[in-house]
Amino acid sequence: VSVDAAIRSVAAITESLGLPGLSTEGAFNATSKLRMRECWAESGVPSTGFRMCLEKKDAIDAFHELGEMVVIKPSDSAGSRGVTWVNDLDFVPELFKKAMEFSRDGIVLVEEYIHGAEISVEAIMCANEFHPIAISDKKRTELPYLLDLAVLFPSEKSDSLQSEAFYIVEKAARSLGVDMCPIHAELIISSDGLRMVELAARGPGFKVFTDMIPWSSGIDVVAKSLHMAMGESVQFTDSVNRGAVLLFPQHSPATVKNISGLDAAYELPNIYDLEINISAGDTIRPLISGSDRIGHIIALAETRPLAEVAAAKADKLINIEI
Repeated sequence: VSVDAAIRSVAAITESLGLPGLSTEGAFNATSKLRMRECWAESGVPSTGFRMCLEKKDAIDAFHELGEMVVIKPSDSAGSRGVTWVNDLDFVPELFKKAMEFSRDGIVLVEEYIHGAEISVEAIMCANEFHPIAISDKKRTELPYLLDLAVLFPSEKSDSLQSEAFYIVEKAARSLGVDMCPIHAELIISSDGLRMVELAARGPGFKVFTDMIPWSSGIDVVAKSLHMAMGESVQFTDSVNRGAVLLFPQHSPATVKNISGLDAAYELPNIYDLEINISAGDTIRPLISGSDRIGHIIALAETRPLAEVAAAKADKLINIEI
């Protein structure tokens, strides 16, 4: 079962039983990329131009209409599966077909590509009140694929930009009708200002929600979510700003012969978690979607620079023979 399907199912159960939780409408709006874009367009939330595409001709027309530099994606998938940037018309039919393979509802979106750095905003919407939690900076793959290589807390962006980001995410969340849930949103800092990429009515993965955000912000977002689900009051206190870094090790495609250095890397100061998901005989695939990652490193420290140094040292100690 996909994460999106699980969110919709839980919303249907809680709504039918009259329990606290995300509504079915909010769940649908937050898991359908098409509906999300439509809600934001109707509410004036800064986002990106988009077209709904059901066949190749639609995608070709959208490519011309949106500026001939676009992102093609399934309307209801996750983990960057079937998501590709393209600036060449010749590749549009092939990439449309690829995106359609990952679309459960048979809809593909072609979106205007937004240039700029990406940030993530973490928050909680509880009883129709928006509670900002934290903002992280991102390092990403080179085009044409759009994957995170590192997630870094706290953000080093200006206070004014971070305040604006929280304001926009709150507006985006309200336009989708999401409530009684965590919020994980992605924005691009474009030349025209901040613009929404996507918003999920859940926390992020890779222990960011369960471990990194509580350490970095001092707010136990898992406990808050459980209290909300139990119908209990949720109190929010001032947060802290400690360093937390999630780094995804990279390697060129190859067949693995041996892996060493894991124990030494794990024993470094400030290394909290380290997993390598490949072993001797496995094939390292090109980094196209989240499932192609070979592992992750999490560093937690009192400051972001200390966490960055620890993660980089651990990454360097991991030796993959091919």
